[in-house]
Amino acid sequence: PIFLQQPRLNYLDMRASPDGARLALTIQDSTSAGRRDIYLLTFATGQLHQFTHDGMSSQPVWSPDGKRVIYKVINAAAKPIVRYYARAWDESDSATAVPGADGAEAVEYPGPAGKYIAYVRGDSGGTENVRTNSDIYIAPIDSPTVTRPVAATGLRERLPRFSPDGKWLAY
Repeated sequence: PIFLQQPRLNYLDMRASPDGARLALTIQDSTSAGRRDIYLLTFATGQLHQFTHDGMSSQPVWSPDGKRVIYKVINAAAKPIVRYYARAWDESDSATAVPGADGAEAVEYPGPAGKYIAYVRGDSGGTENVRTNSDIYIAPIDSPTVTRPVAATGLRERLPRFSPDGKWLAY
């Protein structure tokens, strides 16, 4: 019911923190469909706080320890166009680029027991309704640039999700 107390907005990409205390989500600007930012909802207080302010951020995920929020920034004026950043959920530090994630369609981190990051890479350009190839790769958390394919066929593999123990990957 906390959500029912919030304003009616276009809520996207919701992900609960590992401890279940917060929800990271994308909210699309009601005046401009192209503008999106990450917000954090604290369940205990019902407080909804704007986490990013660039109008280009989406797809939040939590680090395995729950201390950081990783999110996608699409900036057509930058090279690469798609980058991922991580920042402490309490904003106690500045955002830093996530190594190995540049250009990925999506990034998935496991729960606390996991040891791998999953990346979705492909040629769809991030357009959800385009039926083109994309593949899922994994990399060790401590070596995020050392990727290997997990699901790489002529089809569009997407939406990887780790099991709570980090041993399985559904997509």
